[in-house]
Amino acid sequence: MLTALIALASRPSIQPLSTFAVGQASPAGGVLAVSGIGIGIYDGGKWDSIDSMFAPERHKKVNPATIKRLASGSCFRLSLGGKIETVTRALEFSKEEPMGEAWTTKEIEGVDQFKEVVWFGSKPVAPKMTIVPNSSAVYTQTAKDFLKSKGFKNAKPVMNAIVLVDLDGNGTQEAVMTFTSRKPDEMNVTFAGNEDNKHPSDYCAFVIRSIQNGVVKTTEVSYTDGKKHGLDGIYELQGLWNLDCKPGVEIISTWIGYESSSSRIHKFANGKVKTVAEAGFGV
Repeated sequence: MLTALIALASRPSIQPLSTFAVGQASPAGGVLAVSGIGIGIYDGGKWDSIDSMFAPERHKKVNPATIKRLASGSCFRLSLGGKIETVTRALEFSKEEPMGEAWTTKEIEGVDQFKEVVWFGSKPVAPKMTIVPNSSAVYTQTAKDFLKSKGFKNAKPVMNAIVLVDLDGNGTQEAVMTFTSRKPDEMNVTFAGNEDNKHPSDYCAFVIRSIQNGVVKTTEVSYTDGKKHGLDGIYELQGLWNLDCKPGVEIISTWIGYESSSSRIHKFANGKVKTVAEAGFGV
């Protein structure tokens, strides 16, 4: 593992922020939809998952009237780099395959809803962020050290996303990273469930590198490898936004597996990650 001394000395791109941009007041609420499916609502000062095939049995179904109320206002399409576009979208409850019972965005001719992240609610705040080149030697080494702890001694990770952003609102940026053993497009046929194409050497990781009490820490958000049963899927970073107007940032990610997919909203604080909403579909 990279020692704390070396890691601290090699973090020139992690700079303190003088202020963290948050909204002037907490929003009444909102609904986030990713890849055509509603995944989470913010209402009454808290996050909750929207009903879907991936909702746990103990999950209390969200009142349809609540979703309709929250999704009745403005709508914005969000891009990973912080771009915000006002769009016209609508949510409807669907029982059709492959979504199953879920809230989905209505189809619009010429729009690929499966490539969109949309927010129904007050205009969100794009946090200050820096997208780091995937060729970064510092963060590639961080990935190698993490993979070594997973048993991959000579890993050559493909860096897919490296973004610096203040996740917890404490004035210091963290590094959000995703990396895989190969280019993601080359890995779709090697997921668990596709028995003829297992690749034990495959892996996919989604981690956060932060400074906790003066020590560098790498926190695992999601991880899978193909050692036992084949790769569970791949994780993609979809966005970093301040949707609830509280200090900190919502981390939006997607998991793509064998004939399955889900998206999640995470929060990061005190070196730990918590999933506050998730929805998905599949076999």
